[in-house]
Amino acid sequence: MSDTTPADEQTTPVAFVRQLPSDCTEADLEELGAKFGKVSGVRLIEGKSMGFIEFESTDLCKNAIKICKEVPPTIRGKEVDLKGSTREKVTKAIPAANVVLLVTVGPSHKDSMGPNLDSLPDTLYTFFSSVTPRVLRIVCFKKKSIHTQGLVEFSTVGDALLAKQQLEGRPLPSGHPIKIQTSSTVPPLKVDQQNTKARDFTTMNPMYSRSEPVREMSHPSTSSEGCVLLVSRIPEKNGITPQQLFNLFSTCGDVMRVKILFKKRDSALIQYRDVSQARTARINLNGVILHGTKLVVTGSKQRDISMPQADSSEEAFDLTKDFSDSQLHRFRVPNSKNFKHIVPPDRILHVSNIPDGATSEEMNRAFSPYGPMEFNHFKSDRKMGLVSYRTVDHAINALMDLHGTLLPGYTGYKLSITFSDFKNKAHYHGTSHYSGEGNANGNGNGNGYHHYNAMP
Repeated sequence: MSDTTPADEQTTPVAFVRQLPSDCTEADLEELGAKFGKVSGVRLIEGKSMGFIEFESTDLCKNAIKICKEVPPTIRGKEVDLKGSTREKVTKAIPAANVVLLVTVGPSHKDSMGPNLDSLPDTLYTFFSSVTPRVLRIVCFKKKSIHTQGLVEFSTVGDALLAKQQLEGRPLPSGHPIKIQTSSTVPPLKVDQQNTKARDFTTMNPMYSRSEPVREMSHPSTSSEGCVLLVSRIPEKNGITPQQLFNLFSTCGDVMRVKILFKKRDSALIQYRDVSQARTARINLNGVILHGTKLVVTGSKQRDISMPQADSSEEAFDLTKDFSDSQLHRFRVPNSKNFKHIVPPDRILHVSNIPDGATSEEMNRAFSPYGPMEFNHFKSDRKMGLVSYRTVDHAINALMDLHGTLLPGYTGYKLSITFSDFKNKAHYHGTSHYSGEGNANGNGNGNGYHHYNAMP
């Protein structure tokens, strides 16, 4: 059945436009309609070279159809066909949820041939990371036209929509204009080999760039991922608590709930705020050594963690804790810069919320029970400092026990502790001696560090 009508039979204010150029936008449609009168709405059918323009009245629509029949209109230099439509109103399409965006890059006024395809993945990564750091994969290609295209895969649909909303209409830093569309491509994007046209940032993500490689592991398909992780091989003899697991796993995202399994005390469920945070934790914490045992972190089939019933035993409440209202969450602010500083466990801890007047000796007394260590205040801000242990295991144990606690003898803000992404470890020398076995001497250096915002 045809969706078009002749001008003299037009009974609605909606016009149908076809043969649109591939880079046409809804703004182009609105500009075309405005030549004939006030426009109430437009809709571009992405990928179909067609769209609709709704005028303020049927008379305006009829007039536009008659004029365009005599003098065909153009959009971006291409002649288009405008006819009447049987539609009563233009309704916005609800795009299918997808984590993949299609980005079309056009030529700039300085570069008629378009951007360099070999450098485009890194350019797009930098561009989209300005909105969200959770870009997973990028694959770029060139079609017969001069336009270059790229598929950009994000951690969540929310990340993709946010990037599209905030960056649509902006050119790349190079000046090349872009068009962003929701892609129908099924994730994950296939990257057989890292090269100049394809990048898999889950294995080579600059967010994790450091001297030690990121732990790699297989990823289940996006459709089966959830917010809940299963952690197994937890050393039972050490009496690990939900609070300690919260402290460790909250370095990678906001942990909502933790449940140690009643009948299997060496296993626990960890629920995150969203899927991308759960994925980040799985990548960084799977295989971590805790008290001599290698943790196994996998996705769980459970979609959420239920709290015990009111008549449950006291032990059940001890094993399941709700942290959804915790003041220790580091990632409550959307697009927080804290996402950029998530790293796997390291022997160096970043400590913030250090009380005014706290001395290195007092910090040493708090942290030295976990192993030989060295503490140094930042010269620029004595509310922050680095605690350097000799082993990652010692640092993990200290973080699990001390994050969110008060420094002995002080009140007010609680210590906020995470693994440091300090970039110049090889050149770092502190002013303090190691507390415990052995010592290390040197001069303080407060340059080159990154840190989390302190949380009250």
